[in-house]
Parts: sequence; C-alpha cells; structure tokens
Amino acid sequence: MRCAHEVCGELILVMDFKSLLSTHKVDELFRASLGSFVASSSGKYCFCPLPDCPSVYQVAGDGDPMRPFSCGACSEATCTRCHLEYHPLSSCEQYKEFKRYPEFSLKEYIKGKEEDVK
Repeated sequence: MRCAHEVCGELILVMDFKSLLSTHKVDELFRASLGSFVASSSGKYCFCPLPDCPSVYQVAGDGDPMRPFSCGACSEATCTRCHLEYHPLSSCEQYKEFKRYPEFSLKEYIKGKEEDVK
C-alpha cells in the first residue's frame, strides 16, 4: 500500500499503521487483510476450522500426499485435503463415511477382524 498524497507515493509500512492506529484497529485491519487473502486464494488457503481461530493453512492439491495442519493457535490437527480432523489411518472418503454413519465404522472394523478370528 502506498501513501495517497499526490507527491509522496511512499510505501506504508506496518510500523506506520502501528504508530497511527490503536492496537484494536491494527488487529482489525490485519484480520480483514487475512480474510481478503483467503477469500481471493481460489481455495488454495483455508482458515483453521475451529470457530474464532485466526490461523490459515495451505490446502493440499489433488496429487499431494495427505498431511495434517497442526494449528499453532489452537493445537487442532486438520486434514489439509478434506478439512476435517486429521485421520492418518483412513482416506478422506472413508473418514467422511465414518463421520456420517458411525455404525459403518464398527462394521468395517468387524469385517477386517473376521478373517483373524477362527
């Protein structure tokens, strides 16, 4: 951002905002700026899914391996592909099914163990 005075045009730095605005207004400006960045990222970045958490993470691409985002603000681990709780032992599709139909997860577990029990 640059100074709007017609003969100036100098860059406005963060320390300029801090010296001119209250702490509350600077925080408000940063939150709005971050929100604008996420909204204009075409889905490449998302906010942490916990309510009121200000952290942002990079969304995993289609060919990227599944990895967690460990939030430094709230300590929540989020899957960067499906945006649910991190689930290292199941695919995103399986985990969504387990969340939607909890009894399905028990049936899947039993089905996998039937071969072990004789």
